[in-house]
Order: sequence, then structure tokens, then C-alpha cells
Amino acid sequence: GVFTARKTRLPQNQVDSRLVKVKANEEYTRIYKAFENAVEENKSALAGFSKAWIKNFQKRILEASKIDIAINEASNALKAGRWPIVFVETKAERKIDIPDLLEREGEWQREVDLARRMSERPPARFAFGLPPMGITDVLASFMEETGISVIEIPSAEDAVKAKFGEDNVAIFTGSVTPAKAQKNLDRWRGNKPMVLVATMAKGGTGLSLHDKTGTHPTTQINVN
Repeated sequence: GVFTARKTRLPQNQVDSRLVKVKANEEYTRIYKAFENAVEENKSALAGFSKAWIKNFQKRILEASKIDIAINEASNALKAGRWPIVFVETKAERKIDIPDLLEREGEWQREVDLARRMSERPPARFAFGLPPMGITDVLASFMEETGISVIEIPSAEDAVKAKFGEDNVAIFTGSVTPAKAQKNLDRWRGNKPMVLVATMAKGGTGLSLHDKTGTHPTTQINVN
């Protein structure tokens, strides 16, 4: 296929861009480093889609570590009379109960051993609600190093709504229906400055959030 792009020219001084280094939340930084250590310690046990699972989970930790900074940026934008957009990668909360996973891993392994003795096909891991091979080993090492048995990563949407209130936040992600997302977008484009939470998958292509009239200044905050 061929990708084409049309040049967009905005009036001088109407747009500015900042790429800044930020200090992430210390607790999530600790979690990220411990998880990284656990992955290195158990890399020989990883198989299948485990690497993709790890990358995805690391993204979740990184996003959670920076969402408070994004909220602060959005708050400053609102105080300045601007309409902020917070772009996130995920929308759902994540909870990993490590002892429960380890127990299910043991149950799965016992069923696999039994199936092999009976010359039968072993059960799939997903039937026991298990992640790819090797991930439970990583999580066990993580728990041993940190003492954290349950990892909880809140939804970025919920974190933003908790700060500003639901009436001041419009959601434009896959967590709402297309009709609701469009209604939220129209509400955000109204006269009252408010926060828009969007995912790149939902709003990253074919959607313009720029101020086209000079009366609706926006601040785009990318959490990645």
C-alpha cells in the first residue's frame, strides 16, 4: 500500500511543542525495575507469547508511573483556559493476584502430568486462566524480591475522572460505544474547557483535535 500525508500549515505562534524528561512515580519505578530483574532471572523459561505479554505489562507500568504527571499538565491547561487531551495506550485496570496464579499453575501442571500418563492431549494454559509459559516464574521471582503479592494498576480513565470529576472529563476510547464517544467528543468541543481522554487507536488517525478557530486552544498530552 501507499501512505500519503497532506501538509498542515498553522499560523505562526499558534502551536508549540515540548518534549520533556519527567520523573516517574517512585513506587511504580521500583515495580518496573523489580519486574525487569525477574524477567532477566527467568528468561530461559519464557516461551510462546511471553515476550509480548512482558512488553505489554511493562507499558502498563510505565503509563501508570506517569499518569499523575499528565493529570497535573491537564490541570495547568484548564487553569490557562485550554482544552487538554490526554492520550493513553490503555483503558482498563489491571490486577494480577500472584499467589492465585501460582496455585492455578500447579493445578495445570498436575493435569498435564496426568494427561501424559494417560497418553492424552494436555489441557491448554488458557483453560486455567494462565498467562504464557514462564510468566508465573517471573511473577514468583518478582513477589520474592518485592514482597508484593497482588499488582494493581488503575485505569488511566478512572485516575483522570477521580481528579477532575466525571462531568469535567470526556472519554474517547474503546471503553465506550462509537455513538457515546462521538457525543463525548462533541461535548469536549463545547464552550466549557474540559479534559478529553483518548487512545491512539481510537483517536490517533483521521481525527483533528486542533484549534481551527483560535477560540478553542488545546493542549495534547501523550502518556507513553
